[in-house]
Amino acid sequence: MSKEVNKVVDDFYRVKATEGYLYGLIEELMGATSSSKDLLQEKDMSRSQMAALMTEIPDISISELGFGDMTTSDTGTTRSTAERMALKRWTDKIRGNTLPKTLNSLSEFYTTGLKFRSDTSANGRIRTTLSYLAFYKTLTQILSGFNASSAGFTFEAFLAALLGGTQIPTGSKTIADLTDGQGTYISLKLYAEKSVKVGGSWTDLVNDLVNGVGYMHYVVVTKDLAGEGIEQEGTLKWYRFNFDPTNVMSILSKTHKKDILQLPQAFITNGGNINDTLPKLNFSIEELENRFRANLETGLVDNPAVLSTLVGILDWANNTSIFASKGGRTPGKSALLTKELGKIVDDLIVKDAIAKEHKGAVVKLIHDANSEVVRYNKEATKRRSQAIGSLEYATVEESVEHYNELAPEEQKNALKNTRGYLVKGEWAQFHMSRKDVLNVVTHAGATPGNLFPEDQGGKPFIGETKIGAKYVIEMLQRSKDEVNKAVFEIIAEVKALKVSLDQYFAGGLKDDSKAENAIKSSHKIEGKTGKVSGVDVARPSSVE
Repeated sequence: MSKEVNKVVDDFYRVKATEGYLYGLIEELMGATSSSKDLLQEKDMSRSQMAALMTEIPDISISELGFGDMTTSDTGTTRSTAERMALKRWTDKIRGNTLPKTLNSLSEFYTTGLKFRSDTSANGRIRTTLSYLAFYKTLTQILSGFNASSAGFTFEAFLAALLGGTQIPTGSKTIADLTDGQGTYISLKLYAEKSVKVGGSWTDLVNDLVNGVGYMHYVVVTKDLAGEGIEQEGTLKWYRFNFDPTNVMSILSKTHKKDILQLPQAFITNGGNINDTLPKLNFSIEELENRFRANLETGLVDNPAVLSTLVGILDWANNTSIFASKGGRTPGKSALLTKELGKIVDDLIVKDAIAKEHKGAVVKLIHDANSEVVRYNKEATKRRSQAIGSLEYATVEESVEHYNELAPEEQKNALKNTRGYLVKGEWAQFHMSRKDVLNVVTHAGATPGNLFPEDQGGKPFIGETKIGAKYVIEMLQRSKDEVNKAVFEIIAEVKALKVSLDQYFAGGLKDDSKAENAIKSSHKIEGKTGKVSGVDVARPSSVE
C-alpha cells in the first residue's frame, strides 16, 4: 500500500495537479481550452470577449497554396503538403459524402447540434465537435480576413481539401478551379449576393465540353456579409449545376452575353468547319521558314545556287544568334542583327559566292525577307478578325434551334464554330447573373441534359452556411456541454484526489481508507483521461 500511495503522492505533488493544471493537460490533448467557461454564459459580449472566445477554438493554419496542393513524387505517388494534412485531420470528421450532405450536416450542427450514437466514445464526440467548430472558424477567417481576390483563391483550396480533391493550377487549359475526391472538375464562383457573375472564357468552356471532360460542374457561392473585423457576420448560399453539350446553348441563350452563341449562316447551310476557311492565328516554324525562303527567292530568282547557300548558312529557324534580343531572339518575332548578317555575307564574298559590290543589297534583301515574315505573323489576328467580321451570322434563336436539332457529335463541332469560339479574346466571355443561376432550370428548357447531379432534387440551391464570429461562438456555447461533461468528470476526481491526500497527510499517514480513496481517484483520473484522449490505459480491474 505504502509504495502505491507514495507513487500517487509523488505524481500529484511533482506536477502540482491543480484544476488549472489539469485544464492545461486537457487543452493540449483536445486542442481547445475551457478557461473561458465563465464567458460562455454571457449573452452580450464585447469585441474583446468575442475575440477571446474565438481563440478557444482550434486553429487551422490558413495557406492559399498549402490547402489545395497535392504533390507527386518521382515514382508517381501522390502526397499531401503539411498544411493540407493538418486541414484534412479536421475535415475528415465533417459528415457527408457529397457537397449537399456536407452542407446539411454543417447546418444541423449550427441549428440543433450533432446527434451521436449511444456507443460513441467521449473522445469521438469531442473530436467531432471540435472539428465542426474549427471548420466554421476557419471559413469565417478566410472570408473576413482576406481581400476578395485572396479570399476566392484560398476558398478554392479550402473547398478542394474539404471535398478530398485538389486545386487546379492556373494555366492548366481548363476553366475548372478544382477537383473533388471522385475527380469531378469543378468551377467555383464566390461573389457578393448582389454581384454574382458566373462567367469566363467561352473558348475554355467549349474546349472542356468538346475535348476535355465533357461537362463543367459549377458551384456558385453567394456571400451576404455585414460588419467589419471580428463583428462581420452573414450567410453563404450554395448553388450547383452542370454545363454539358446538351444544355449549354439553351442556358446561355437566355443571358446577357448571348451573341457569342451565333452560328455562321454558311455553317448552318453547309456544315463543315468554318475554322478551316479562316486565316490562321498561329503558324509552325516550318511555315514561317518557308515564307522567309520564298521572300529571299524573289530577289535571287536568277541565282538559285546563291539562294541555296544563303539559306543553309543563315539557318533561319534555328540560329538565334542572328536575331535581336527584342522579341526574345525568336524567328517570326525578332528583327535580324545587321552586324551578324554582314559577317555571313563577308564569308560568302571570300568564297566568291557573292560579289563584294552586292554586299549591301544582299544584307538588305535578308532584312526585308525577315521583316515581312515578322509583319505577317504579327498581323495574323487582324486578318482573322477581318475575315470573321465579314461572315454572316444567324440570330441567336436560329442558331440555338439549329444546334438542338444536331446529333451529339455534330453539336460538339457546332460549338467550335460559334462566333465566340471563332473570335476568342476578351469579347468572347459568357456571363450569368444571379437571376440566371436561380432560373437555370427554366433556361435549359427542353434540353436539360445532365443539369444536376442525382442527389440534388432538380433545383440549383443546395444549402446555406452561417458565417461570422457571432455564429461560431453560438455554436461553441451549444457545444460546451459535450466537451465539459467529459472534462468535469475528471475535474471532480482531481478534487477528490486532493481531498483524500490532504486528509491522509493531516491524519499522520495512519488512515488507510483515505489512501485507498486517493489511489482509486488517481486510477479514475487516468482512465477517464484515457477515454477523452482515445488512448487505452491499463488499470486495475477493481477500479470503476
